[in-house]
Amino acid sequence: MSEHPQGRPRLLRSGRSHLQLDSDARVTLWTSHDPGLPPLVTPGSPGSQLGFLDVTPQCAEEEPVRTVLLASCGTVQVRDRLLPAAESVGRAAPGVALVRAVSCLDGPLDLKHSVRLVSSPVHGDVTWRSLNRIVFGYFAGRKVTVDGGEVRSGDGEVTSRLRAEAGAWCLLTVAFDGHLPADPALVTTLFG
Repeated sequence: MSEHPQGRPRLLRSGRSHLQLDSDARVTLWTSHDPGLPPLVTPGSPGSQLGFLDVTPQCAEEEPVRTVLLASCGTVQVRDRLLPAAESVGRAAPGVALVRAVSCLDGPLDLKHSVRLVSSPVHGDVTWRSLNRIVFGYFAGRKVTVDGGEVRSGDGEVTSRLRAEAGAWCLLTVAFDGHLPADPALVTTLFG
């Protein structure tokens, strides 16, 4: 396990897609699995957000990608993986999903995660819709889904409130061109 100094990004890959994480587990770059499509998140998209709210980074490691954050609920551990999406949506190549397993070490987990994709003249506005516990929208011609926790949308942002008992895992997935259900039973399978 190697620890990254503050500010050095970590990289996750799945097929041709890759995702870059800062030391606070914020996504700073997420490229498409299809080279003909624009990235979902780029450093040049001011106002875009895909990360946890009101946290302070404590430790960032790779192999596996793990981040320790300090939040109002206590010390939070985040494990991240980039995987093919289980349900492909209208493309030849399967979609890709960021899977985030989150646990509070000191007490009950109560943490918010935000997804905000800033529109542009090229990409158009993102309109989010709810379907049961899933929120989805279309960005740059691709379906984006957010699943896990108490998911709400408003003002162009999707917020997931993640809750679990102390030491228990909560799972969140963010996928494009597909969907991957946020099933906490998958934590052991995905992260060991």
